[in-house]
Amino acid sequence: MKKMGMLAFALLVFLSVSLSADAGERIREGICNVYGMLKDLLPVIILAVIVLAGVVFAAGQVLGAETRSRANVWATNMIIYSVIAIIVVLVVPYLLSQIDPNLDLEHVCE
Repeated sequence: MKKMGMLAFALLVFLSVSLSADAGERIREGICNVYGMLKDLLPVIILAVIVLAGVVFAAGQVLGAETRSRANVWATNMIIYSVIAIIVVLVVPYLLSQIDPNLDLEHVCE
């Protein structure tokens, strides 16, 4: 059922983009919006998650052994996901430039 919903959504998006007169400009605007969000918001969230991972780790050290081990796992996962987010922030501009080679994100998306 989920696959049918995703397929219907993808078809709807494809039709709405392909039938519009200014599809290229709308796609470029969408890419710029994604890039702007990644550039502005994600580093702040990454920093907050890293600080929260430290708090979780420190709080886990005060509690019992089982909670300590769970807190260590939670904090480790938070750090790992933060590293993955940092990689996303670094790789997405390259991937977007591969989608549209004429798209210079720093100049077009200002």
